[in-house]
Formats: sequence, C-alpha cells, structure tokens
Amino acid sequence: MKTIANRTTTGAYRAAIIALLGFFFWVLLVTGLHLLPAHAGQRARGVSPERQLAHLKDRLHLEDDQINQIRPILEDMAARRETIRERYHSQEQSGRVATREEMQTLRRETEARLAEILTAEQMDAFRALREEQRERRRKRAQP
Repeated sequence: MKTIANRTTTGAYRAAIIALLGFFFWVLLVTGLHLLPAHAGQRARGVSPERQLAHLKDRLHLEDDQINQIRPILEDMAARRETIRERYHSQEQSGRVATREEMQTLRRETEARLAEILTAEQMDAFRALREEQRERRRKRAQP
C-alpha cells in the first residue's frame, strides 16, 4: 500500500512541477519577446527601396538614368524612415504625433528630390499613385 501511495504522490508532485516549469517558461518567453528590439528577427516595415523602384519604373515608365538617380533617394528615405520609427517606438501619443510630423517632412523632402528628376507628367503620375496608396490605407484602417 505504501508503494502505491508514494507513487501516486510522486506522480502528482512531478505533474505539478512540470506544470509550474511550463508556466515559468511561458512567462519568460512572453516577457523576453516583449523586451527584444523591434527589428530583431523581423524585416523592416514598409516596402524595400528596390521593390518601390521596380513599381515606380513600371508605373512611371522611368528611364535608366532616372532609375540610377532615384535609387539612392529611396534608400535614403527608407533608412531615415526606420530611424524615425526606432526613435519614437516606445513612446505613446506624443511619439505618434512626432513620428507623423517627421514622416510628413520626410515625404515632402523626398517628393521635392524626385521632382528634380521626374518629368511633369511623371510627377503627376507619382502624385496620383501616392493618392491611390493613401486611399488603400484608409480603407484598411476602417472597421
């Protein structure tokens, strides 16, 4: 009888310890993931400069020399965009406002740089493309 009681008690303790260890592992995993930098193991948010360039080439019928001039502008914009996101990542509402303002400034600067390279017709098409993108984002944001 003692053997059966000891085995039952030992089994219950073992199950409790395993459950407790599982719980602690889960807590460590969840808190550890939260503490990782936003960019660890993830691709950067947004579309890559090369993908943007390919899309613009198709939509705006870019010439090779335009592509070579636009590539560094898009790469610079992507790097600056990521810097802005990282700077305000942990902040609440004030960070969102600052992020939005800096992103708007970045978009205006990028558009001005592109206006020096694109023809008037291409620039009109570029602005129309941006408006299409804004509309798609608005529709996704609506419940």
